[in-house]
Amino acid sequence: MPMKKLIFLMILLSMAVSLTAAPWASLDEGEEEDKADSPMLLDLTASGSFNSVIIGFSDRAVTSFSDFITDLDSYDLELGEDGIAYGNEVYVFYQIQSAQNLDITLYALSPLLDDTNTMIYFDVSGRFINDDQSLSFIDGVTDDGLRVDNPLGFSSPIEGVFVYRHRPEVGSIGAVGSYQLDIKTEDYRAKPMGKYTSQLVVRIDSV
Repeated sequence: MPMKKLIFLMILLSMAVSLTAAPWASLDEGEEEDKADSPMLLDLTASGSFNSVIIGFSDRAVTSFSDFITDLDSYDLELGEDGIAYGNEVYVFYQIQSAQNLDITLYALSPLLDDTNTMIYFDVSGRFINDDQSLSFIDGVTDDGLRVDNPLGFSSPIEGVFVYRHRPEVGSIGAVGSYQLDIKTEDYRAKPMGKYTSQLVVRIDSV
């Protein structure tokens, strides 16, 4: 087909599209029907305007976007007769609606410290509520309550351990979940009297 005819045909097609795709319609004399249309777009790409990301700690499991999230300002460990302090009534959670790639991690700023900077190390493991998958987020104590030689998960996350990795291009734009955390300290009986504190940190990074 000659180039001039091809260009003319393309012009006619574009005119036909522009004439039929209009947000208004009128019925002219002799016509029995007409229609109006308007394009509709739901932008679930990175250029879209939506981006809702909530992460944090709660005293109950978070398994849906409608779950109520409680304020958990602090959490007290319970002393055991074996010289170990325990805690398992705290949850780390995420509620995400985003087209961005995100990594969520968990770590502690430091071991438990008193006013003199005496340290008590601890472990934090998590059980995923939906399928019972278990992860070790902080590794500071052996099974018999002794400090490990190379504690991990203090001041920075353990490499390769994630609360959640959000990859919407291969999954979905929405995700919600939580881990029930199990906390266990080293043997505290040889430590000085005092109040020991640390901070758990859940962090989200755009990657």
